[in-house]
Amino acid sequence: MVLIGLRPGDLNILDTRGLDLHTVVSSRAERALTDRLRQRLASLLVLDLPGRRMDEYDEHAPAIAAWVGRLAGAVRVVSLYEHTQRVAARIREMTGIPGLLPDVARRCRDKVEMTEAVSAAGVATVPTLPVDAGAAVTDASSWLHKEGANRVILKPRAGAASGGVMQFASPREFERFFIDHRLPPDYEVQPFIEDPVCHIDGLVRNDKLRFLSVSRYVGTTLRYQRDRKPMGSVTLDRHAHEEARVFTTAVLDALDIRDSVFHLEAFGGSEGFRFLEIGARFGGINIQPHLRRVYGIDLVTEALRAQALLPSVVNGPTLACDRIAPGSSGWLIVPRPSPAASRVRAVHLPHLPPAVIEVVRPQVGDELRAQGAELDAVVRMVLSVPGGNDAEVEALITSFADAVAVNLETRQETVS
Repeated sequence: MVLIGLRPGDLNILDTRGLDLHTVVSSRAERALTDRLRQRLASLLVLDLPGRRMDEYDEHAPAIAAWVGRLAGAVRVVSLYEHTQRVAARIREMTGIPGLLPDVARRCRDKVEMTEAVSAAGVATVPTLPVDAGAAVTDASSWLHKEGANRVILKPRAGAASGGVMQFASPREFERFFIDHRLPPDYEVQPFIEDPVCHIDGLVRNDKLRFLSVSRYVGTTLRYQRDRKPMGSVTLDRHAHEEARVFTTAVLDALDIRDSVFHLEAFGGSEGFRFLEIGARFGGINIQPHLRRVYGIDLVTEALRAQALLPSVVNGPTLACDRIAPGSSGWLIVPRPSPAASRVRAVHLPHLPPAVIEVVRPQVGDELRAQGAELDAVVRMVLSVPGGNDAEVEALITSFADAVAVNLETRQETVS
């Protein structure tokens, strides 16, 4: 099996027993592999990637495909992350390996294409205007006025985690920002939606939902990325889970996602869910530690098993709310205050009640490498309140977000 875009921490989670694991890694990730982790790998292909763009692996597809072609035995190609999904699909197509192919991978990256497909299937979506290289901002502004937009969102068609997203207070402000009246290519424009954003995470195998969890964000990925503000999430009740099952099944059918983990985002309002976007991958940030700790579900390993055409090991009820006693749970992440290579000088945490069931925090003196394209969390928490509700968990998340503080001392990082 070939894993493209391995991160060293993946090997602390993935169950790869009985598998010959070959991996394609960046030189940055390769330097972080310990001798113990290297012993679990059959071979490595190391690529010199700066780590500044989402799709850096794509330009190396021919070299990766040639390397894969030289491997003996039955080979499967696995991609765990957004930035390696398309290149993995291309390599499968180039080498004749079964699995997710480029047309589905493209739909699961291109927000305009996925929205059009879901809308055509009769699922409620957010109004979306694609922007090409020759688009005039005045045309987009006129469209926004027709849609009744108060605020405006402009974002990359193939971005992730709010990277490159811009928010404007009005269509007029949006128009004034682009003085030359030309918009950046490969973007989309949407009216800002006031409803809360929910995330639906799960697993589908052979067209059947095996697991589904639905939660509501506390804070936004945009403020986390742009303003370095903490964010979190709280699980929702049985009614939301039942509604999400119907909604999610329709979305997966529309996009031909049959054997995959998924991370689906939607607005949740009084009239039900409204599709925003989906990835044929597991959710990032602190979603997986929460699912593992609260429900015993490992979607990281399930992503590997689905792409390797191995059977799922998920058993039990499909809906997350049926797997534990009634209550609510959630998570919090606090971003590091600086992207530079740093040394931890001080960590302040408030008194943590029993509701906090997991904390990951740095120690004074820890060295933090300069972050790459993604914004690293410096403190992570998982919370669970048996018998509680989402409002109680949200109140805890908000109070901890205001109280956690980490002081860093910037240092010069040397690369060997």
